[in-house]
Amino acid sequence: MKTITAIKLGITLAGVLALIVLPTLVHAGPPQYSVTVLGTAPNASETNGFGINDFGEVTGYYSAPYFQHIRDNAVRWTDTTPTNLGSIDGGSSRGISINDVGQIAGYSDTSMGTRAVRWTGTTPTNLDTLGGSDSYGYAINDSGQVAGVSSLTGNSARHAVRWTGTTPTDLGTLGGPNSGAQAINAAGTVVGSSNVTDIGSSHAFVWNGTTMTDLGTLGGAYSYGLGINASGQIIGASSLAEGFLHAVRWDGTTPTDLGTLGGWSSIAYGINDSGDITGDSFLGDNVTNVAFLYTDGVMYDLSTLLLPGSGVTGLLEPGYGNNINNLGQIVAFGFIDGQRQVLRLDPVPVPEPSSALLLIGAGWMFPLKRRRRQGE
Repeated sequence: MKTITAIKLGITLAGVLALIVLPTLVHAGPPQYSVTVLGTAPNASETNGFGINDFGEVTGYYSAPYFQHIRDNAVRWTDTTPTNLGSIDGGSSRGISINDVGQIAGYSDTSMGTRAVRWTGTTPTNLDTLGGSDSYGYAINDSGQVAGVSSLTGNSARHAVRWTGTTPTDLGTLGGPNSGAQAINAAGTVVGSSNVTDIGSSHAFVWNGTTMTDLGTLGGAYSYGLGINASGQIIGASSLAEGFLHAVRWDGTTPTDLGTLGGWSSIAYGINDSGDITGDSFLGDNVTNVAFLYTDGVMYDLSTLLLPGSGVTGLLEPGYGNNINNLGQIVAFGFIDGQRQVLRLDPVPVPEPSSALLLIGAGWMFPLKRRRRQGE
């Protein structure tokens, strides 16, 4: 009888613990984030962060006085330490995307025009153009392939480009005059946007190495491909038939409307290999624009996920570069004490499920052990 009573007590305690712990395991809810303010250079008038790699390194640029004008300086942050990456011909430069090898894609002003650049360390490589005066690098994968855009000979149009080494490949268009690439994954698959027939409409595309495929829209005239992960999920934005712009995820060529945070428009900028998505959305007042995190089918106002006391207001996502990595770290910018800051948001670790299950197991065993000792 004593043993049976002890077992019942153990079951009851285990049940109580399960009610407390298991909902946390099954319905963990959204993550929370701590805030790291990235440093900047002395006398910088503006600082922007764009891309982040899986080591938490961030790239972007800061603006600072240079003789009689302001010059942009491409930068890489390791923790909170910025390193000036330099430029070609001493002009302005911007870092946009960073891979896990530490290489950075961006662009630099030169005496011949703006050029797409790949930095290895602080050494810039000029990626040249498709014959025109300008090119821009917007994304880089771990193989060092860069995706972006270049003007054609005579600057009559701009086309999406993938550079392998310093060799540019013209990805063409969906039928219209212009296209541009915004993201590339490890397989070398490129996404971006292209005019369909004329400059009056653009559609998101995916380029698989040989063919550019139209991803269509959510019923409107426009869509934009802005990010892609290792499994080929694509994110960006699309107009609806009513004209509003909504964040979208394409699985293959099937679009999913991610909705908004209550307002009329939203746009997705970054995606990691787990399918977590970042972007910006208007709230219900259609005036306030905020950063969002879309995870497990739910869109959250990212500012509500920051740990209490962060002091951050006006949180928004940069519009270039992949701003969420596979650790869940996010690049954003916001205001602290009225000063605009580049921020790295770091997920706060949660208890491992195994620890909680051990706790439940302990709830089973403790009454039994105590009862046995009393009966000895």
